[in-house]
Amino acid sequence: MKTVDFGTIIHGTLLPEDLAEAFADEIERLSGNRPTYDTDDMESLILDIVEMSDALNEYAPPYGYFGSHPGDGSDFGFWPDMYRVEDLPKVSDPVELDTMPHEDTVFVSDHGNVTLYGWDEARGWFEVWAIV
Repeated sequence: MKTVDFGTIIHGTLLPEDLAEAFADEIERLSGNRPTYDTDDMESLILDIVEMSDALNEYAPPYGYFGSHPGDGSDFGFWPDMYRVEDLPKVSDPVELDTMPHEDTVFVSDHGNVTLYGWDEARGWFEVWAIV
């Protein structure tokens, strides 16, 4: 499965036709298959957009989601779910990871940058994603 980075897929419009096109483009980029959608019937189009949104959510990074940005409802893309991230164990410095249980752990810098670390027996600690 292809991975995605956090960020915008489409911004500045709530027109269903625009959202459907952008969502279908992203699904095609990620899966190689382009979903079909019905632009002749608004109710069907809305249902197709919801289905495509659900499908895109399956590609979201760990502790992330696909949907509108929490600060801008017309900015659709992949975003970190900060409510879930806030519940993870935290370190004040990445060198502290070696003292942590082997579970997902977060480092937040004094500038507000967030890095999610995961643990793998073969690799040890590794960066899952970082938001600057």
